[in-house]
Amino acid sequence: MSTELKHLIEERAERLVSKAKLFDTGTRGRVSTIWVYDRVVAIKAALDGAPPNMVRNESTYTRAANECGVGPTALYYDSEQDVFFRSFVTGFSFDNWVQYRTQHGPDVRPVLSDIFEQCYALDERGLQRPELSRPHKDILVKDQKAVIIDFERCSFSEDHTNVLHFTECLLRKRYASMLGVSGRTKKKKSLRSQLRSYKKSGRRETFEDVKETVLDWITG
Repeated sequence: MSTELKHLIEERAERLVSKAKLFDTGTRGRVSTIWVYDRVVAIKAALDGAPPNMVRNESTYTRAANECGVGPTALYYDSEQDVFFRSFVTGFSFDNWVQYRTQHGPDVRPVLSDIFEQCYALDERGLQRPELSRPHKDILVKDQKAVIIDFERCSFSEDHTNVLHFTECLLRKRYASMLGVSGRTKKKKSLRSQLRSYKKSGRRETFEDVKETVLDWITG
């Protein structure tokens, strides 16, 4: 179905764009949606004044993320219309999910562990996804599954920073409070050497140490 879906989108891209319904507008781009076969497809387009090649970049970096099993599925980039078709993802924003789940359950740690694994996969691929220290709406969670979205600001780098950024996120005052992490300042200091080692080497063993340490601190 995936190959057939991509082929249909490529053949009918202009028509699909003209019939799509606006879903959301951000500061630099907008997302519209349309049914194709039995699936909802998202269409990303740039707003006036957006950086050059923003949509093309999102297509490129989303495909790179897909190579390691991360992100919404890239379907087609139409260079003539400068629009990017990808799978449509719904769910709670990361902020809202953390707030709700820490109050009502179930345990947040399996999903947080999965996000850590996705960050590690991106680090292994050499794809740096900025802003994971402040994910807000950049991670969506539904049915205990998380998806990292919006890859237009990425870059390829040998630095292993995605795990570091997500660790920083969880130890920020607001998140740490919701997650029941006490003494976060001392805990952050205790991780410095491990994080420096991981950033330099990207070793799986160091990543596991960081992940398990942070998840053990979470009681909320």
